[in-house]
Amino acid sequence: MSSNQPNSAVQAAPPLVQQITPEFAAYVEQVLHREIEKVHQNAQERQNMEVFRVAREQALQAEYEQREQAYRREIEALRVQLQEQCQSLKLVAPLPQNKSEFRGIGDDTIVDEAKLAVEVGADG
Repeated sequence: MSSNQPNSAVQAAPPLVQQITPEFAAYVEQVLHREIEKVHQNAQERQNMEVFRVAREQALQAEYEQREQAYRREIEALRVQLQEQCQSLKLVAPLPQNKSEFRGIGDDTIVDEAKLAVEVGADG
């Protein structure tokens, strides 16, 4: 690089403007107004998106609560139905009151005795 050539950064600098013409001032004003309008539109779009997001979140929350209530009602109905079914059941043999009553009896014996008690109860 020779010292006679100017630096490239110096070459890229814009020329100095001695006077701004009315046409150039009007052009700059139009450009600024367009940019300001874009900023306003973007702000409005962001606000609309936020309103939509909040509305969607509220709708999802309402749907969740509605489903939860429906599930709770269904569970309660099933609980009541199960209670009614349990009340209609009749024991055909007394149940052991404690673990000591099971001593010496194998698991299959308990099952066989329970089947026998059910069969005898059904016949009698």
